Amino acid sequence: MKVTVDIHNPAEVFACFGIFELLSQRDNKALAYFDGEGTGQSSFIVDTTATLPDLRTLKIETLEHDNPLIAPVSIDGLRLDWWLSQWRTDASNLKLWSGTTKASVMLRNFQADIPDFDEAILQQSLSTKTGKSSFGFDLRADRDAVKLGYSPDDLQEAVVIYPATELLCAVGLQNFRPSSESAYDVWRRPIPRSIAHAACRMNIPGLRQSKFTMKIKFISKGGRAVSEVSTEQEMGAGA
Repeated sequence: MKVTVDIHNPAEVFACFGIFELLSQRDNKALAYFDGEGTGQSSFIVDTTATLPDLRTLKIETLEHDNPLIAPVSIDGLRLDWWLSQWRTDASNLKLWSGTTKASVMLRNFQADIPDFDEAILQQSLSTKTGKSSFGFDLRADRDAVKLGYSPDDLQEAVVIYPATELLCAVGLQNFRPSSESAYDVWRRPIPRSIAHAACRMNIPGLRQSKFTMKIKFISKGGRAVSEVSTEQEMGAGA
């Protein structure tokens, strides 16, 4: 399986991790890597005998929690609760959206708009005025009222979201966590999921990794979002 990905956009990268997670649950021998030399458009390739389930029919359930606004979610049997991270610094707290939106509602909204799967599914967009929230990792879904000079929500202005990317990013963030410095790594040699869980956040010799650091800032209505990504020097290029 292959999908096109911009490795400088964290939402697309973590969506790839979500694809790998779903496929590895069905094929524990699956191997994955990024094919590209650091420029924007690359490919994420998974060598597997499994087939990705239909994202539009995955079962999404809200799990019990004292606060329904941050309740964990089960999707395809995988528990998602990464927004309950114990990290406390502004730079590393993963919950970027405002407190009035439930993760389960967001996931179901994205699910309803996911297109047919193809290699470009992470680039498939939707223009909407329905106020659908973003998890805050997609650089293409900018709702920063300060930068724009007005609030798109208040004016009910259409915004662009990427439904498949958002849903898969949420899946990927469960076990493929950014480092405490709000950074993530991509690798260019095939590895199984067990190693990939570590490779996304630390240097492992021989994998030809590149590290990307996210800058997170506050936006309107109490939410936060990734505002830019910087690339650090490629690690282990000659290994």
